[in-house]
Amino acid sequence: RLEVLSPAYKFFQPADVASLRPVGFLPEFPSTSLPTNFMALHPRPQAPGFDKGRNWVWEPLLVAESATGEMRGTVAAMMSHVDGPFQGGRWVSFAVQDADWYLSDMGRAALSAVAKRLRNPLALVDGGSDHYTYFEDQTPRLGVTIANMGRKAVPDVRARFSMTDNGKDLFTRDTEPATIPPGGLHQVAVPHGIDWASGSVNISVYVESPGTTPLSLTQEAHVWRPAQEKHFVAARDGRYELDGARWRPHGVNYMPSSGIAAENMHYFEQWLSAESYDPLVIQRDLERCKAMGFNSLSIFLYRDHLEEQNLLDLLRRMEALGMKANLSLRPGTPMDFPWEQVREMIEHLRLAENDTVFAYDLAWEPQFRPFERDPFNAEWEAWIVERYGSLENAEKDWGFPVPRDAQGKVVNFSEEMIGREGPWSPMIAAYRRFLDTLLYEKYSRARDLVRAAAPHQHVSFRMSMAGDPTDTQTNTMLYDFAYLGGAVDLFEPEAYGRIGDWERVKPGWFTQEYARWANPALPMIWAEAGVHVWDMASMSAPQDKLDYQARYFDDFYRMMIASGADGIYWWWYPGGFRTNENSDYGIINPDGTDRPVTEVIRRRAAEFINGPDPAPVDTWLVMDRDAHTNGLSGIYTALSADFWEAVAAGKTPGLRTEGTGTNSANCPLEAVGNRPGTGQNPPKYLDAFFDAVEHLPEQGILRVTLTNLGEATLLGEAEAGLGKGVACLTFETEGLKSSIPIPNSMPRFARQTVDVPLDFVKPGKTVMSLEGKDRTSFGPKKTITISP
Repeated sequence: RLEVLSPAYKFFQPADVASLRPVGFLPEFPSTSLPTNFMALHPRPQAPGFDKGRNWVWEPLLVAESATGEMRGTVAAMMSHVDGPFQGGRWVSFAVQDADWYLSDMGRAALSAVAKRLRNPLALVDGGSDHYTYFEDQTPRLGVTIANMGRKAVPDVRARFSMTDNGKDLFTRDTEPATIPPGGLHQVAVPHGIDWASGSVNISVYVESPGTTPLSLTQEAHVWRPAQEKHFVAARDGRYELDGARWRPHGVNYMPSSGIAAENMHYFEQWLSAESYDPLVIQRDLERCKAMGFNSLSIFLYRDHLEEQNLLDLLRRMEALGMKANLSLRPGTPMDFPWEQVREMIEHLRLAENDTVFAYDLAWEPQFRPFERDPFNAEWEAWIVERYGSLENAEKDWGFPVPRDAQGKVVNFSEEMIGREGPWSPMIAAYRRFLDTLLYEKYSRARDLVRAAAPHQHVSFRMSMAGDPTDTQTNTMLYDFAYLGGAVDLFEPEAYGRIGDWERVKPGWFTQEYARWANPALPMIWAEAGVHVWDMASMSAPQDKLDYQARYFDDFYRMMIASGADGIYWWWYPGGFRTNENSDYGIINPDGTDRPVTEVIRRRAAEFINGPDPAPVDTWLVMDRDAHTNGLSGIYTALSADFWEAVAAGKTPGLRTEGTGTNSANCPLEAVGNRPGTGQNPPKYLDAFFDAVEHLPEQGILRVTLTNLGEATLLGEAEAGLGKGVACLTFETEGLKSSIPIPNSMPRFARQTVDVPLDFVKPGKTVMSLEGKDRTSFGPKKTITISP
């Protein structure tokens, strides 16, 4: 695999080409007729910008353009290897397959210029400023990296830096002469402050040595200032609003076109690194996204490349185009949350002040496969004991043994228990409730930490197949919206289970309704949806696959508009071959022309963004997750006929359970797994979580913060007095039990802080829990120790 040379997937066939324009060191020459046959290379980052850490230089030489000046691809380029296995090599690629062109005036002039350039041993590896966008209180570093690719030392190498602002000279400086040994690198840096009068400057670097052809480059550098008047996206009543008006994110998962056909996975994946980021490519891509009708992009940053500050440049460019960002902060997941790394990213880049960022993704496609759930076996055992009193009590309630390994340690379910009903069914329902609780604990903590640092932005994660009503996997337990609705600020399912014709696409409507049941206050956006078009046999994207992609997108828009979806991020932007997947999910051709799917996006964009809110529900369907070992897919199997019958009749179906609309005084008292409630097993519709417990002796209180996780509203003293069913905090010390009602009623996912007087809680080891007065206990049991 030789960049600019081979294999064939590094090239593409450009369309809509009117002319070839020489760039770089090629001389200008009169336009001539186009070659009869030529290709183009996928773009790579160029030299402008300092200290990029590359061991290569990619220089475009011949650019294909449309009649209106749109860039359609690089037809010729030079790759110089300053280090690595090909160190000292210079490869020049002309993707012209027309022998007569090389004999034309243009071809002869191009080859002559290349021969002359190859005699110059110097390569300008990078140069300019160390960032493309700065904060106002930062001091830029200007610098240059020069390589000697020859076999002899090159003496008296000098560089000149100059800076202008709207044509006004701000700064010029020459470096001291240096001798660069054969195969050597010379780097020099010059810190220099900028007053940013106009918000941007032009920086030029000029390199010369006696007997060599001078080398030069230019770049722009910018400053980002937080807006005086912020325009953060708000969430109200299950929808997004921007400046008081309905706003739907309509976008794409963005990675740059310069990553296509690349085998270096660090370069590809870490596209915001100094090595990979090129603002020329990024700006061209963003403008094409905007022209399609996108108002938002989904992007990601790895902590490793925080200080390189390319995210700030990207966000500034998006802001100028009126686009918002759904930003994934990587790596990590709230299940083992690397908060210090996430905090560094938010604080260093001042993201809380940046209203271009509207949401954060904190995990990428988690599930609960064996390797993901096995580390939580101890927590599963502790949950059983907490909610049932003992393992033996649970086994009696379920009529099925707690799963154990050969050494007798508690483990979790086996895959034959999913999708088939049997004596294990109540245990599977209990495990789902355990997973619900675990997800709330982990993800709500992560959300609370991020929201404390960035209070105006929303927090969630890329939910993989969560919410997919047709997913029938048995080796995993998909995350469920049920308790995630209290742990995140938006639902973000993916749509790979929807790939197919309209009959396969339309269950996405059911996903939307399930999200509205779980928490109607939260928007739901499709975090990923798309289909790839690459054919490995022909190593191309054939027309039939491109046409299918367009039909799929059209059907998906139909489903989203009908269901009142709150947003979409298609997967993904750049067209061309992705080497580590053998795929092409791109929504645009590599040359920037439209694919059939691009035309669908342009046509549907305004219709989706400005589509109506969902109609009020007029047909309720009652569901029961505990009745199905496969959870949501079992619910859909049971209700799909009635759901689509209602849709066909012009009705608006919605989902509810027997606990929807009830409270702690009147909800059914059956237990998880549809077992009879005994007071010693977890109620199906009553649950809560202790978010925080603080012992504040100087104030004479125990401060308890709790969240209602159950569907039933927890009645408080202000509304229900001390009557039956009022939710109470209970404290049991050495067999003595006392209780105190919560002050105010709590609908599902409401959070409340209760200050309990210390003279109410006896000193010593105390078990704190919850009960519906004169009905049943419920929720967690937390052991605390109160000092005398």
